[in-house]
Amino acid sequence: MNSCVHCTRGLPVGEDSCLWCGRWQNGHMPMCESHESTPSFGVCVVCGRPVCASCAETHDGRLLCDDRAHHEVAESNLLLVTLPSEFEADWIVTNLRQTGVAAVQYSMRSYATAWWFPTARPVRVFVPAAEANKARELLSRFDDLTLFSERR
Repeated sequence: MNSCVHCTRGLPVGEDSCLWCGRWQNGHMPMCESHESTPSFGVCVVCGRPVCASCAETHDGRLLCDDRAHHEVAESNLLLVTLPSEFEADWIVTNLRQTGVAAVQYSMRSYATAWWFPTARPVRVFVPAAEANKARELLSRFDDLTLFSERR
């Protein structure tokens, strides 16, 4: 595991943006999702959309897009796991919800304008901070989890 060049938190190998602060690593700067001629300087830590200086809002050192619901998610939830597809994330969210954990998933692919974006963005699964330990315990018990646990 590497460290983010901006916030020094752990950065999984192969990630092009920090999962904690949202800033691009090592000069990777695609265009802003909302302003196609403006380079972004990071991604929303909830949905993964690229944001430029005029779009980004910072909360506790973390980049967020202009979607107010994402601010609420960032304030009261923790990132549980990132996954490569909506299918895998939906499986995790469905199973967690069946056990009473209020899990939600966010993907950049939820936004029509983001479908063309050339880099792979992980699908993010969040759980309320108060339920994070329970969710981690449940996640560790799910069948075939070795595939997912390597990506957390």
